[in-house]
Amino acid sequence: MDGDARAYSVPLLSRHEIVNDVVGGKPIAVTW
Repeated sequence: MDGDARAYSVPLLSRHEIVNDVVGGKPIAVTW
């Protein structure tokens, strides 16, 4: 998003059902 990239590890996503982050100045929610 706007040239900004994120990667989330599988172990992190396995411990949390949702990850809130800001990418390219925009809030996002990653669900697993």
